[in-house]
Amino acid sequence: MKRIYSFFFVTMAMLMLSVSSAWAQYVKLIDEDGTVSWIEIEGTINGTNIEISSYAIAINTKGSIDLNEVWSQSGGSGIHYQVTNIRENAFKGCFGLTSVTIPNSVTRIYYQAFSDCHSLTSVTIEDGTETLSFKVSSKN
Repeated sequence: MKRIYSFFFVTMAMLMLSVSSAWAQYVKLIDEDGTVSWIEIEGTINGTNIEISSYAIAINTKGSIDLNEVWSQSGGSGIHYQVTNIRENAFKGCFGLTSVTIPNSVTRIYYQAFSDCHSLTSVTIEDGTETLSFKVSSKN
């Protein structure tokens, strides 16, 4: 009977480790005056990859976000995560978000990932050997 319990415990532990989990990580934010801070960002983690969740950060976020800098601990320490996907409405309503850098590890950006980001004026997408920058203008 003891062997059965041991087998069950080990099997459950392995299953728990192999399942993706969602919790807050930290992303680098640079404010308009150049101040660097680390804010929580929600995502689903699979190994060292992270998929940015819908409504991933607070809507009052202001400044520039670099998605190359997603870490398990504030200050850019702990486990470094590579962003693979950005879910729908991930940054929805982040009125103060001015720019975002998207690494070449991102394979999919879902519909309306940046909807209602009225201050977003610059998007930089890294593509291995090349960096593409876009200026965004709002309708008046």
